[in-house]
Amino acid sequence: MRAPGSAIRFVAIAVVSFVVLMAIAPWKFYPPLFQGVANVFFSSFGSHRIAKFEPSDDPRGMWDTKISVGSDVSGAPAYGSSLGFNSVREGYAPTAALLALVLATPAAWRRGWGAVAAAFGLIQVFVALRIVVAALYGFSRVGLGDRHLLEVGTLGMRALRRADQILTGDLHFTYIAPLLVWLLVVVRPEAIRSLWNR
Repeated sequence: MRAPGSAIRFVAIAVVSFVVLMAIAPWKFYPPLFQGVANVFFSSFGSHRIAKFEPSDDPRGMWDTKISVGSDVSGAPAYGSSLGFNSVREGYAPTAALLALVLATPAAWRRGWGAVAAAFGLIQVFVALRIVVAALYGFSRVGLGDRHLLEVGTLGMRALRRADQILTGDLHFTYIAPLLVWLLVVVRPEAIRSLWNR
């Protein structure tokens, strides 16, 4: 029977790394960074659909970012609705979870920076997908005159609502996505063997 020492060491390093990354108070520095980057990349969704990311005034403290959606068809921006977004949970936590897994993986750094960079690139694509789905769902609910800013029909509305529930409302995906990216990009069969054989 193989000694589980390496597996225990892996779990301990991953858990301690994640706890430390979450203990550095990301809610102080991450939301302004997130809002600034999101305003650069996601302020326009075409066809005069616009979004604005700003600090949330949520009294419960559940949301750190307010995504306002609207239109600039009349020239001046008009925001018809806003939705709450927790950037630390939706963006920082998956990145921190992936970093903790990479730090705990024995073979990750020996494989080179390419796989590590690809993993972090993929997790940022996941975060961007969460932003896009939340904004598109917002556009599909906001009306401009007698039409919604995004007309998707009944089936499209259901699909967007479900995608929003799964990607941004479900806490599980915050941790499942980094685990899947880590398994697909960073971990190789030789890394698993080395983990169990030590």
